[in-house]
Amino acid sequence: MPTADLNELDSEQRKRLDALAKNTSKLQKSIQDLTPLTMEVNNDYFRTMNKIIFDKYYEECTNDLLPTNLRLPPKEEEADAPQYGMIQLEHNKESKDFTEIFKDFCFNSLYIKEEVIKALQQIKQLCNETQTKDMFQLHFKNSVRIEDFKHQQDSATIAVLNHLKVEWTGHLTKVISDNFKDVGKGWFNMKETNKTTYDFGKLKKFLTLTRQMMQDVVLTMTKKNYYAYFDCIAEFIPVSVKIHSANEIDNDYDNIKHHPSGKPIEKFPLFNVDLIKSSMKDEFKYSTDPQNFVDTILDVFEKTLKGIAEIQDLEHSILKDLANPQNKKSFIKVPVKPTNQPITHPHEDRYRKITDENKWVWDLYEKLKELMEKAVEPLYDYLEVYKPYKEILDINPDNYVRELEMQEQENPDQPLTEEALREEINKYMKKEQELKDSIPEEVHVSCFSINTKDLIAILAGRYTSL
Repeated sequence: MPTADLNELDSEQRKRLDALAKNTSKLQKSIQDLTPLTMEVNNDYFRTMNKIIFDKYYEECTNDLLPTNLRLPPKEEEADAPQYGMIQLEHNKESKDFTEIFKDFCFNSLYIKEEVIKALQQIKQLCNETQTKDMFQLHFKNSVRIEDFKHQQDSATIAVLNHLKVEWTGHLTKVISDNFKDVGKGWFNMKETNKTTYDFGKLKKFLTLTRQMMQDVVLTMTKKNYYAYFDCIAEFIPVSVKIHSANEIDNDYDNIKHHPSGKPIEKFPLFNVDLIKSSMKDEFKYSTDPQNFVDTILDVFEKTLKGIAEIQDLEHSILKDLANPQNKKSFIKVPVKPTNQPITHPHEDRYRKITDENKWVWDLYEKLKELMEKAVEPLYDYLEVYKPYKEILDINPDNYVRELEMQEQENPDQPLTEEALREEINKYMKKEQELKDSIPEEVHVSCFSINTKDLIAILAGRYTSL
């Protein structure tokens, strides 16, 4: 931008600029140096003068500035300044006076009574408090049995369902009743007995708004807690499990957290389970069937959803005098698990109403099911490691002694000496020690801590009994 032969702001203009920039005592204290502001105004002044000079010269001497075939774009037409500093109404649209506008507002709005505003404020406060409740117990300091896990989840679920179905709805009903008890006849008459009058009244609109607030709280609360439930379970499950032997297991995690010092936080298994001998036959099994872990996790998922589906609507509790021949209770709308897999429309962004709104519940359930089935697979693989130890279960001390006696009878010339018996005893004592060394008392496999103390005692006992 050429600035030659252009005058800067004169001293009088600078004084006016200073006076306007420091026209209050607060500005006088906060603004010390006006040099940057003066330079910025100077630049704007130069640009404006350059534009005026260019436009004037272009109109009079076009060919001197630009080639013959080049034309600048036409100037934008400036909009006419409005006669008044108000919003211009559309043409042919009749304006209304303030009285008519206020009447329309009062007819269509709920916010015309102080009681309504107070009630909505208290309802919102109760909803915000409820939204922070936890549906599940997700804080574990050590491994738990599946029975204890189920008990903890049932306790947490019962507590939150009692709050939702009894305390929360009771407090909301009390808030509405206390605020509207002195309203009397009119838009918000709680003692209305005519169904038609109630349908056209504002109390129904108010209760509809309250119901939608309740449904929004339950939806937000359910999503938050169910995704947290999934994340909590997923945090304990490794990405892969490699079983090399009975006491050598590699659990690989991809979500390892670290201490402030940088040292990784050691993962502990979520569930405890015992590896035992079957009471019916000589084989190994777990004290809890692996499939039971999957079923319990999913049962907690579904049971809680069924519980929140029984939150009653407030209309039945508040309008006790309204004619209701069926005396039928209604419930608010809450997330439910679809019976069948929801179908996703290929253009979901355009046809959202076609896609089931509870699809997220189905998807999360299936992901959790797949996750748990993957988590229990290493239990079956680990059980295969113990197949070589099944021959120990076949040891029978009585049969063993009988075999030795038969050998001695068949070979009377070669009776068993004390030294031979001592070697036989030492052989089995050595095998017993090797057994104890090869099987750990406790091992971490996937998200399970497998306890083998009783099994080791049984197997070692077979050698000891010999």
